[in-house]
Amino acid sequence: MRIYPFEAREGASQVQAYADVTFGSELLVKGFKLVMKPNGALFVGYPSAKPSGEFVQTVVANSSELKAKIREAVVAKYREYYPKD
Repeated sequence: MRIYPFEAREGASQVQAYADVTFGSELLVKGFKLVMKPNGALFVGYPSAKPSGEFVQTVVANSSELKAKIREAVVAKYREYYPKD
């Protein structure tokens, strides 16, 4: 996994980082977004594109177990740069 954290700026987007995730050694998915919710929780948004006016997810995890694993891995990698206060 590769994560691209950046410092949030006052009034800026709540996106805290972007992440590229490798599954096994055969599939690299780029463009996950780590977003800070208003309550301080971190949300992992999946890669998306805007082909005709609205955003559409280009990658979908079909199981709740895989979604949880991806979220936990992305948040853990982010916390290496920005530990919880």
